[in-house]
Amino acid sequence: MRLWAKKACLLILLTGAVVPGRGAPSLADGIFDISPEAKEPNFHRSQVLYPPFLAHEYSGWIAVGGKPSEELLEAHEAFYGGFRSSNFHPAIQAFKKKLMEADHPPWAAEALWHIAEGYHRMRHFQEAAQYWSMTVRASGEKELASKAAASLAESLFQCWRLAEAYETLNSLGETGDPKIKSWALFRLADCAYELGEKAKAIETYQKALAMDPDPRSIPPESLENMARILEERGRGKDAARFLMMAISLHGENPRASLWMVLLARAMRAQGKIREAVFLAEKVAGTKGSRDAPIAEMFLATVGLECYGAKVSISAVPMTKEILYPRSEVFTQDPKGRDTQRFLAELAECLAKRGDSILAWQLLGDLKRGLSPHSLWPEFQRALWNVGIRVMKESVEAGSFLVAEEIFQELADLFGGFWQEPSLLILAAKAKEELGFNRVAMELYGRARSLSSSKSQMWEPALGLIRCYLKEFLLDEAMRAFREEGALGPEWKKRGEDLIKWVSKIGTKEAGEMGARWLDGMVRRDPHPSTLGAMARLSVERGACQEALVLLADLLNPLAGDQRWGDPRVWVSLGDLLQCGGRTKDAVKWYARAASSEPLDEPGKDAALKLVQISMEGEAKTDLEPYLGKLLREPPGSPWRVLAESIRAKITWREKVHQQGGKSS
Repeated sequence: MRLWAKKACLLILLTGAVVPGRGAPSLADGIFDISPEAKEPNFHRSQVLYPPFLAHEYSGWIAVGGKPSEELLEAHEAFYGGFRSSNFHPAIQAFKKKLMEADHPPWAAEALWHIAEGYHRMRHFQEAAQYWSMTVRASGEKELASKAAASLAESLFQCWRLAEAYETLNSLGETGDPKIKSWALFRLADCAYELGEKAKAIETYQKALAMDPDPRSIPPESLENMARILEERGRGKDAARFLMMAISLHGENPRASLWMVLLARAMRAQGKIREAVFLAEKVAGTKGSRDAPIAEMFLATVGLECYGAKVSISAVPMTKEILYPRSEVFTQDPKGRDTQRFLAELAECLAKRGDSILAWQLLGDLKRGLSPHSLWPEFQRALWNVGIRVMKESVEAGSFLVAEEIFQELADLFGGFWQEPSLLILAAKAKEELGFNRVAMELYGRARSLSSSKSQMWEPALGLIRCYLKEFLLDEAMRAFREEGALGPEWKKRGEDLIKWVSKIGTKEAGEMGARWLDGMVRRDPHPSTLGAMARLSVERGACQEALVLLADLLNPLAGDQRWGDPRVWVSLGDLLQCGGRTKDAVKWYARAASSEPLDEPGKDAALKLVQISMEGEAKTDLEPYLGKLLREPPGSPWRVLAESIRAKITWREKVHQQGGKSS
């Protein structure tokens, strides 16, 4: 056992090699029975509260000839009776009473030891730490003092006073007992790991393993932590070996069910999906298990086939039941690393499958009320990845409120958000669409300054100009057109024409229209409603020439595209062209509107204008088809009334012409 453990641990941590000789036991072999020695009865196994080598003799003081009183003997008997009842209070009170009665008794260290051990075994670690400290000070024997100091460190570790435990363990470095030294190194590494000093933890684990420890004396927390380190490095097979050892040696430990889920995760990493599902279902199906929700989250992730799994999963409820805010998932400690880790994995899986909003809500349900310092790296990474995905999808779908809310959350959580130009552009777009142009300017400006190439600068530069136009900051917009190198020289002329048009109209509405036109030019797909609105506004404000200069290179190609626009837009463009003195070009747009079926109000207006143009001789066009359409309107229709009036005028003109006279 010890030889295999030494080879496995040293080779795994130091070289990363696959362990020679004995392979990892399969499920069929029984992963919970690594060695016959592990089956030996041991009252320490159920709690594993302190190192196994610390079992204290009945009475060292009596063994060297000390003469105890009857009350002291009764206190000793009560202490060992505590092993049967798990209640050491009578012994503790008896020892305390004897200590109060005596003045510096020779057996003080032994009495203090039993008080401390009693508290420790009952999991009263704060009280135990207090009495272990007193035992260290009272112990004249170096070996006893070393063991008491080791026990003190264990109590401090168990009540999560890690820095104090670390300091105490460091003081044991010179002890001559190899068992204490080996165990102290493991606990030192555990403290370093939990304090976030992973490099120091790995180095210390290596030193501890090099001492060839008995596997049964390795703290279960050390086995778990080493497994986590290996899994993070992508070595699921090696991590599984440590987890199997922990489950086998410490099967009654309260964390054993969690180790099974972690083992399932390590097996999934090796592609052993069926074995992983088997283990997780065992935990998920255990009634009252505090780790069942974590197992369910793991099974839900596997069931969604994000990892290529196609197996039957029977014990896990439907994913929607897990995601319900009052699910057992959310009754766990939200600060727990594994709760956050497995939930993060499930959320990222959902996002990959297209359920990004659901994934974000899932993360938010757990995060609600927690400070940023309570979020583990895996959970933070999921928040970042899922949040960015939802932001992009929301901007593309036009859900700018959603994108803006996520921007605020991510910006509050991650300082790095302000260093990513692509994310700042997304946030700026959301702010711009919601009307917060001044804020959008700041975001576009920062994205522009952080961009490293012209291709990256292009989008924030144009976004900044759009916001200038919407806020009617025409001087800033003109300066940007002239000085922004990322846009290229061709944009300088377009920019000047656009600013002239906006200035001629002289309203904020024109700036907003100009921004929409600019966006359409960038996408090479000007929206019909934008050009129609610009044409109508130009006619109303007498800015037809400025508008035609701006739109000249667009109108001719669009006139040949019969699928572009609608009758209202066509009439507006015809009005603009006629206003600008380009009647022949206007006729093409009017004719398109007047030929539409069914003929709606804009089409009737276009037909009437074509008739009027023909009558006034401004362009040659056959007015009969358009006049006929108006005459087919119902009796009393204003369009029919106008058409009848025009028909009468035409008839009178023809009559006068036939008589050789002149019409008045």
